[in-house]
Amino acid sequence: MLRAGELQAALEIYEDELAFFRRLVAADASDVHARRGVTICYERLGDVALRQDRIEAAKAYYQDGLEMRRRLVDARPGDVRARRELTVFCERLLPRHVNCTTALPETDPKHM
Repeated sequence: MLRAGELQAALEIYEDELAFFRRLVAADASDVHARRGVTICYERLGDVALRQDRIEAAKAYYQDGLEMRRRLVDARPGDVRARRELTVFCERLLPRHVNCTTALPETDPKHM
């Protein structure tokens, strides 16, 4: 569990990581690992903002992460890992009142 002083340091680290992964995505939008890195940073930034009682900022980070995860699934419908990560992310967000109501895309049996 992070203490108050550590929260600010974590926030700065996650913001730096987010900038790094965004640069990678800008250089190669097809880089799944970089796009996944962006989603993880959004999740961590949301967690820190929530711990700092910055509820609206946390929701915004979580919503951005959710949208990126949805785009990963849309871009690679056969990627079981991406689908699972989206599902787990949604399960984590439900208690945080983030809009996670959009259903997962239909699964094409050819991709299973």
